[in-house]
Amino acid sequence: MRFGNNAIAVGLPATYKLELVITVALAAELPPQWRPPKGTSIYYLFDRVAIVVTGLGLAQSHQAAEYIHTELNPRYVVNIGTCAALQRHHPWGTWLHITHVQTQTTRYTMPDRLPIPWPLAPYSTDTLYSSPTPVHAVPAWPLAPCVDMEASAQAAVFHNTPTSFHVLKRVSDFGHQPSIRDYKNQLPSLHADIQALLTWAPVTPDDITAIIPAFQRPRETRRAIQSVYDQTYPVSACSVIREPESARGVSYARNCGIHHAQTPWVAFLDNDDYWLPDHIERLCKTHAEAPFYYWLQSPEQWIRHGKPVMPQRHHIKVAGWIFDAACQRCMVSPSAVLIRRDWLLAHGGFQTQLPACEDYDLWLSLSRELPIGLSPIPTVVKYGGHADQLSHRYLAMDIYRLASLIRHLLSEHHPVYQKKILATIQNKFKILYRGAQKNGTLHQQLWGREKESLTLEY
Repeated sequence: MRFGNNAIAVGLPATYKLELVITVALAAELPPQWRPPKGTSIYYLFDRVAIVVTGLGLAQSHQAAEYIHTELNPRYVVNIGTCAALQRHHPWGTWLHITHVQTQTTRYTMPDRLPIPWPLAPYSTDTLYSSPTPVHAVPAWPLAPCVDMEASAQAAVFHNTPTSFHVLKRVSDFGHQPSIRDYKNQLPSLHADIQALLTWAPVTPDDITAIIPAFQRPRETRRAIQSVYDQTYPVSACSVIREPESARGVSYARNCGIHHAQTPWVAFLDNDDYWLPDHIERLCKTHAEAPFYYWLQSPEQWIRHGKPVMPQRHHIKVAGWIFDAACQRCMVSPSAVLIRRDWLLAHGGFQTQLPACEDYDLWLSLSRELPIGLSPIPTVVKYGGHADQLSHRYLAMDIYRLASLIRHLLSEHHPVYQKKILATIQNKFKILYRGAQKNGTLHQQLWGREKESLTLEY
C-alpha cells in the first residue's frame, strides 16, 4: 500500500481541521513543557498543530489514529518515536526516516519526503516492522532491521486517505535484555532532538522584505509600491530593484533583492500587480497557525484586459505537496508568495539563464523538497493581457518549461521523480509538436529571434 505524496493537488482542494499532528507513543518521550495535561492526550503546539500521545502498543495506536482521522482530520501526520535496531545497522541515537512499514501480512510504502523541515544531523532511511509484543535480538531477524510497536496501526488507518502519513524513529536500543535501561538513558537527548525539530517561529511583519522588480510601467510600479506601504501589517523594508534591459532582467532583479535583504523572509510583488491592504496580515496569521511551513501564498483576484476573470479549476491555489501539479504548470505566483530567505538562497534563487518561466523553475525545486502553505482569502490583484508581458513576447512558453524540466531531470536521483519529470517532458514535447504542425511557429521559436535565449548553461 502506498501513501500519496500529493494531498489533493488537482481538482478542488480538501478541507482539513489541522495542518499537522505529531503522534508519540508515550508522554515520557516528549519534552516536559509539551506533554498533554493530566487526563488528556492532546497538546496544541499552535492553533493548527497538535501533539497526540497514542499509548503503547498496536491496539491503542490504532484507536488513537482513528480519533485523529475522524475528529482532527489533519493534512499531515508524523509518527515520532523510538525503535530497536535488531541488526545493529544503525548506531544508537540515529534518526531514521522510515520508507516502509510492515507487519506479518502487510507492507506500507511511505512518502519519501517529510512535511516538516529537518534541522538535525542527516537521517538514514530504513524499513520498520511493527510488532504486537516486545522483540529481543534475533540473529537472523527476517522481517525488518528495525522494530517498534505502533507505526503500522497508524499506517493502516491513514492509507488511502488524503492525510499524508510519515514515520520518524530514533534508535534507542538494540533489542537486548537491558533495552529498558538504554531507553531511559537516551530520553534526555531524545527530548533535545524533538525540541529542535518542532520549534518554529511564526513570521512577523518585521521579518519581511518586499521585493519589487521594476522595468518600465511607471504608473503600475507606483501603484505596487503604494500597496506595500498601505499594508495593515507594515513590512520591515521594501526594495524596488530596476531590471537590467535584458531577457534575464526579472530574475536578476529578484535575486539582487534576495541577496540584499536583511530579514529572514521575503515577499515578491511584480510591478504590474498589487497587494490588498491585509495581504501581509493574512499571511502572517496563517503562518502563525502552522509555522512549520517554509513558504506560503495567497489566492489571487485576476484582471485581464481590464475585466475580472475567474481562474480555471487547475489554476486554483492549493496547499500541501504540489510538485506533480507544478510540473504541469506554474502553481505559485511570485506576487502572492512569502518565502524564507535562507531556504531560497540555498536553492540558488531564480535561474537567470531562463528568459521566461524562471518562477516555474524555482517552484519545482522548492515543491520537490517541502509542501506549501496557503492563506484562504485572495489578497493579491494580478493583472494580465498587456502587450509587454513575457507570455506575449515568447510564442511557446513550454520551450522554457522544457529547459527547466531537463535541468531538474539531470539532477534528480530518485526514480519516482525521474519518472514524473520524464513523463511531463514527453507530454510537453507532444504539445509543442502538435502546435508546430498546426501553426508552423516552432521553427521561428527555435531558430528565429530567440535562438540566443535558448543557449542555456545547464
